[in-house]
Amino acid sequence: MNIRFKVMFIFVLIILAFWIIYPINQKITLGLDLRGGIDLVYEVDTFELTRNVLETKARQLKQALEKNSVAAAKFTEVKEENSFTITVEDSSKSNLEKAEATMAVAEPAVLNKIESNKWKLTVDAEKLKTFSKDAAGKAVEIIRNRIDMYGVKEPLISTMGENRVRIQLPGEGEIQKAVDAIGSTAQLQFRMMKRMATSLNDKVEEGEEIVRGAKEPNSDSFPFYVLDKEVLMTGDLLVDARPSFDESQRICVAMEFNSEGAKKFAEITTKHVGGNMAIVLDGMVQTAPRIIQPITAGRAQITGQFSDEVANKYAIILRAGALPAPIKKASAVLVGPTLGLDSISKGVWASVFGAVFVIVFMIGYYKFCGLIASLAVLLNILFLVAVMAILKSTLTLPGIAGIALTLGMAVDANVLIYERIKEELKLGKTIRAAIDAGFDRAFLAIWDSNLTTLITALALYFYGTGPIKGFAVTLSAGIVISMFTAIFVVKVMLDLVISGRKIKSLSI
Repeated sequence: MNIRFKVMFIFVLIILAFWIIYPINQKITLGLDLRGGIDLVYEVDTFELTRNVLETKARQLKQALEKNSVAAAKFTEVKEENSFTITVEDSSKSNLEKAEATMAVAEPAVLNKIESNKWKLTVDAEKLKTFSKDAAGKAVEIIRNRIDMYGVKEPLISTMGENRVRIQLPGEGEIQKAVDAIGSTAQLQFRMMKRMATSLNDKVEEGEEIVRGAKEPNSDSFPFYVLDKEVLMTGDLLVDARPSFDESQRICVAMEFNSEGAKKFAEITTKHVGGNMAIVLDGMVQTAPRIIQPITAGRAQITGQFSDEVANKYAIILRAGALPAPIKKASAVLVGPTLGLDSISKGVWASVFGAVFVIVFMIGYYKFCGLIASLAVLLNILFLVAVMAILKSTLTLPGIAGIALTLGMAVDANVLIYERIKEELKLGKTIRAAIDAGFDRAFLAIWDSNLTTLITALALYFYGTGPIKGFAVTLSAGIVISMFTAIFVVKVMLDLVISGRKIKSLSI
């Protein structure tokens, strides 16, 4: 490749890098440890998750037993143990055989046979770990959608261990609305209402329960509804939810179901014309309208005493989807911007001092060639910042440490090359031949050492979380760029110096 073209190529890269990073405060995103913000850790409520799994399996078993005409099957919930006891009171041989064949529906829950006509439905510890891990993974995506809808920028959301989710919100100091949405399960249920109750302690029949309603307007009291325990439909069939207005121009949440949801909702409303359907959101009855006629259009409304803010909150969390299990806040830490600024200042000064010491050493030891290597170090920093801007990576304190580390690694290759050039000159080779031989013979050693470090950096990126990933990104990019500047840029600079000149000695 022509030397002039190589110089032009490097010059274009420099101009492009400056264009990419300008203005730098808008192109480089600072992490929580540098910018300040809120660091939240939530954990999956394993007790409630177990209960949800068991209730789902119990409901499926009930339907399967009815479908297979198993007579006199009774379900008893043992809340203290988080289990269900299933008793088939008709002990005839044919009935028990049909019940035995039906029980396979219980998988992946654990079903233990206690007596010839009695089974115990539980979830063992290993299966619960799997459920918790899956729930945490799903919660990450749902929480990310919710946070994005609220407009919080650059959230860092990841799983921790088996059942925890970490949420970092850089630059946010007052985000109570988003925090409320994160913790909300948004479990939407449609259930039939039997009657009103006076308190939670009223007597109910088997298959019924009392659920508190939303607070009544201009009052501190709450209504109480007696509902069927059976959940006719849940919010997982929703495709959209928006704040809107009902026929009386009151604020409501308008919902739209997918094709399966529309069909199911039509069947439910057709079957229960004249009854009251309770719309339960997060364990509270929002409204219980009477079904006057079948609703076949796949649309419904949640009405109540909503403010704009509450209606918008419900719409957001319903659109994002219900969390797979209830989650509870394990910790919340507010990182002040003062600490972040102090970290930036110390990190920048550490990098500057590191660069200065490296440059002074290189110039003092390798003279003119050391100056060329020092210019390559400065280009290394420029290109590294540009790559981070392109990747939209978040700069954290460990990321600054990665940059500082690459400063030393950037000249490591040049040290190997320069020592090789010195050896070639001692053997009596010309300057041109010594430079070419020095770069050629040092290349494999440079390649091997950088490749092993790059593999480690990639492992940190794929298996690490949060700040560790930030360190891995800067280290990986720094390794690749340092090889480019040390092998290509420095070689071009040396070629440019000796090109067309009769140089008898090299300042090295």
